[in-house]
Amino acid sequence: EREKEREREREKEKEKEEDFFSQREREGGEEREKMKMNVVLLVALMVGVCVGSDIDWQSKKGVIMKNGERFYLKGVNWYGFETSVYSFHGLWANDYHEYFKFLQKNQFNAIRLPLSLDLVLGDYNPAQYILTYCDKYGSKCNQDLVGKTSLETLDVFIDAADEYGLYVLLDIHSLEPNDYYRNGLWYDSSHSEQDLINGWDVLIKRYNNSQAVFAADIFNEPFLATWGVGDNNTDWNVAAERIGSNIASQTNWLVFVQGTATSPVCRDACFYGEDLKGALLHPVGLSISKRLVYSPHTYGPSVYPQPYFDMTDFPFNMDSIWSDHFGFIKDWKEEAVVLGEWGGPASGQNGDWETQLVKYLKSKDMTDNFFWSMNADGGDLGGLLLPDWKTPDQSKLNLVASLVPEPSSYN
Repeated sequence: EREKEREREREKEKEKEEDFFSQREREGGEEREKMKMNVVLLVALMVGVCVGSDIDWQSKKGVIMKNGERFYLKGVNWYGFETSVYSFHGLWANDYHEYFKFLQKNQFNAIRLPLSLDLVLGDYNPAQYILTYCDKYGSKCNQDLVGKTSLETLDVFIDAADEYGLYVLLDIHSLEPNDYYRNGLWYDSSHSEQDLINGWDVLIKRYNNSQAVFAADIFNEPFLATWGVGDNNTDWNVAAERIGSNIASQTNWLVFVQGTATSPVCRDACFYGEDLKGALLHPVGLSISKRLVYSPHTYGPSVYPQPYFDMTDFPFNMDSIWSDHFGFIKDWKEEAVVLGEWGGPASGQNGDWETQLVKYLKSKDMTDNFFWSMNADGGDLGGLLLPDWKTPDQSKLNLVASLVPEPSSYN
């Protein structure tokens, strides 16, 4: 009887052990499921970091689309970071908030922001005297920029763009500061194509999660480049594919590709960045579809006296010239065309040219643009602000407003 009793006790102990290990197994299974869920969430977060902003930007049916709705872009260039000032020009005259208020008041919804590759890769220290020089006018200005590097200053500006409802197109405008007019290709003896890719990687890492940054302009006006001739060292279209695909694969940004200047040969002379004729037979193909934007630059008589400006039928002869250089894309391709630079005095012969350009762009339903520029120190082109950096040039503001009378809202 005692033996049977001990056997029953052993059976009870065994059942307790089995229940214990069964419970541990259940708890372990639940823990493993929690761990799996945590991994899934972590991957999702990592993907979110890679993809960046949740805005769905697309270039299709010849226009820019934002979350499935057409986006009417009214933009302006504001330069300075690509110069030896290493920051926006005009900070010596006003607090930077004043410029954002000016753009907001006049219903601009985007800024094209030129940079030099050296600044992106090396960062610089802006000339500090320009930041507080406007203090002499009686009020403290730009205090939150003092002591910041160029890229830290850029951070502040992009946050301000978001605050004031302005999207940002980042533009690698030159390889070195003040050097855009010598950079006929996207590389030189001191800067490789990989350096340019690395520069974009720096900007992507820094601004991929910014709501304000919506696009990348790969490189400014490669005027010595070829298009579609089969030379990988000079063919801008295939370089744009390589560099642009790297950008598109990491972001939701649109990728802007400018034209060349002489390849293919323009029947009527092209300005730097204007020649997109090669896109008809050799279109740029990015790894991510519906992100490509063709972005020509075109200028009038105030920049260079092209022969067609002196024809008896000027400015009405310009429509066929623009169509030959870039306007055909609207008729033959899916991608949006956004004018990345145009401008100059809104009077005289250049004013006639600008008025005709506005009519042409509206007739092609191709009105998205970035006017050159807001800056008051624009030389032969001038800017939206007169030399005092305070007074608007109303004739230019009226011109841009007639081109994009109802720009899309930021939110």
